[in-house]
Order: sequence, then structure tokens, then C-alpha cells
Amino acid sequence: MNNEINKTFGTDFQIEHIEKIKGLPIYMTSGRLFYLVKDDTVSFILVKVSDNEKYGVIALNKQRKAIEEKCKLPVAFWFDNLSKYQRDSLIGHKIPFVADGIQMYLPFLGVAIQNKFRNKSEVKADKMMPITQSLLLHLIYNCNGKRVMKKEAAEFLGVTKTSITRASAQLEKMGLIRQEMSGKEYYMWTEIFGYDLFIYAKDYLINPVQTIIVTESNELVDSMPVTGETALAEYSMINPSKIKNVAMDKSMAKNYVFEERDERWEVNTELVRLELWKYDPMLFAKENKVDPISLYMTLTGTEDERLEEALEEMMEAYKW
Repeated sequence: MNNEINKTFGTDFQIEHIEKIKGLPIYMTSGRLFYLVKDDTVSFILVKVSDNEKYGVIALNKQRKAIEEKCKLPVAFWFDNLSKYQRDSLIGHKIPFVADGIQMYLPFLGVAIQNKFRNKSEVKADKMMPITQSLLLHLIYNCNGKRVMKKEAAEFLGVTKTSITRASAQLEKMGLIRQEMSGKEYYMWTEIFGYDLFIYAKDYLINPVQTIIVTESNELVDSMPVTGETALAEYSMINPSKIKNVAMDKSMAKNYVFEERDERWEVNTELVRLELWKYDPMLFAKENKVDPISLYMTLTGTEDERLEEALEEMMEAYKW
């Protein structure tokens, strides 16, 4: 039946049998089969009704509501055969159903699919969203072409599966990843890796820096990974900047108050240049310095030959 649903709505649903739904009376389960139908964004319960069942539309509506209450999901009934009168009665009482492999009334699914297609049509492929760039960095640094489940990526990045779905859709549209459903899970992978993938993705990448604050050094900011010319000096032969540069997730910074200082007027105070990033630099930092791709994007376009040469040196020497 999921093939018919997928063909009708252009979806990619999977169907799995549910052995038992606890808490339902015997008359609601006897002779019936229960299925969970789902993809990465939509789920509902499909109840296969026996041909021998003496059902009525009022009773079915009450049963639907009871099952929805137990499962916390929309419910549709599955019939082998329906007369025109039965079909019209079900629709009149707004009871979702599928029948004969060709008839179906799934109003909740229509809304969900409409929203899903609307989201797909809004996917842009000019520049990455911050979550998209985070996902790509995860695939580059931690996966190296291996297939990774969306839910695992969401857990690593500390975001919702919906956010990962939007990010993966953007990466797929940019031609940077492949994705497919296998069994019950959605998988993503890249077909090129490391430095080659960086070069291919370079035009889509963004500068992760939201804003920069010059503030007094303290234990908190000193614990953050170094960035800017401070980090570049550790990746290459360039000399470090006079003021230490560190990076922090902007959402983390909301929990603190940083007093801004003017480095032109501070003589004896130890200052730090604090970059607030659009994603968490700690996710990909190693040896207390930000990752090379993010660092490259913070410094590229500075029109400083000294920095440009050091950036290229860093990217070529990095062990991908």
C-alpha cells in the first residue's frame, strides 16, 4: 500500500508492521493489522480492517480518535473494498482511509506534503546556511565519505532532525552530497573527500563570524579556541597578531556580558579579540584552534598577500 501512497503523493514512505498497540480494547484490535507509515518528516498509523468486520462510520470515527489518543499520530483505515456510498460517508465524516489501491483520503498527509514541497522549492543554492556549513564540516572531518545517518549527524551537531533535513537538502542541491533512505533510516555521504571537497564547495562557503568584540582577557575567553592570525600562526609560518584572537558560538555568548574595549587606548590591559560565530567553533576545533576550513573563510578576501600565502600553505599542509 505504501507504493500506492508514494505514487500518488510523490513521497518516499516506508511501512512497518506494529505487533501490538497497548491500551486498546480487544474489539479494536481483533482481526485487524496495524502499520506505522513514515518518512523523515511525516508519520501516521494505518489500520487494516478485516473484510468480515461489521463497521459503521460513527463507530469508526470514535475508534480513530481513540487510536490517535494512544499513538499520538494521525490514523487512517485501510479497506480492501469500498462502495461509493461508504467512501462518501467516510469523507463526509472526515475519516482518513485508503482502499482498492487507488482510492485514498488522507487530508493530514495532503497538508504535510504541501508544506514539504513548499520547503523543497525554497531551497537556495547560492550560499550555505550556518547549519549547512556545520553539516558539511562534519562530513569532511569526521566521516570521510562514509555513509552517515541523519539522526547521528543531528546528535553530533546538537540540532533537530528537521534542521539536518534542510541542511542536507541544500547540500544535495549544491551537488556536494548524495542521500537515500535505507531500511528505516536516511543516510548521507560525499563522493569526494578532504581537500578536493573543500575546493568543490569553496564558492558556497560562508564566513562564520557574526561580529567581533575586543574585550579584556579572562578565564572564559582564554578557554575558547584561537582563531584569526593567532590560529594561522600555528598552522603556518606567519607571525601571530599582537592581540590574541578567539572564537565563541554566538548562542553561548548570550549568557555572558563582555565589556568592549578600544585597543587604541588600552596600554597595560591584556586584550582579546573575540569572534562570535554563527555555529559552534568547538565542534571542529583541535588542539585549541579552530578548524582550517572555517579559519580560511574568516580570513579570505582580506587582500593581504601575506595572509593569502599563509592560508594556502595551511590548506596544503593539513592532513585531510
